Amino acid sequence: MNDRQREQARIRQARRRARLKEEGASVTVTLIKQEEAMLQELCRVRRPGRTAYSTNEFFQLLLIRNWHQWQEQKAQLGKCQACGKLKAEGGCGGERQSETFNCWLAVEANELNV
Repeated sequence: MNDRQREQARIRQARRRARLKEEGASVTVTLIKQEEAMLQELCRVRRPGRTAYSTNEFFQLLLIRNWHQWQEQKAQLGKCQACGKLKAEGGCGGERQSETFNCWLAVEANELNV
């Protein structure tokens, strides 16, 4: 990384820190050593040829990507056959889960698990 790139990165991070201070939330994640090594590798390999993502950037990008996936899934879910409620809102909330094999929560909801 040359001096110009370092300076641009410093300015970008300073702006980002100021923005986060104004509007951001702080989340603490505890990882075991193996998970930390996985995270560091992913931060590096998911941005080939450039400076590795910071852990914050990586988690933010994962969140955004997962949010977009959820929006696509939600649009396709429709209604539960058993209760007629929207699957994206949890259907019956489990009230009818033991009554019928048609209950979305009993049959298909696990597909949304991470």
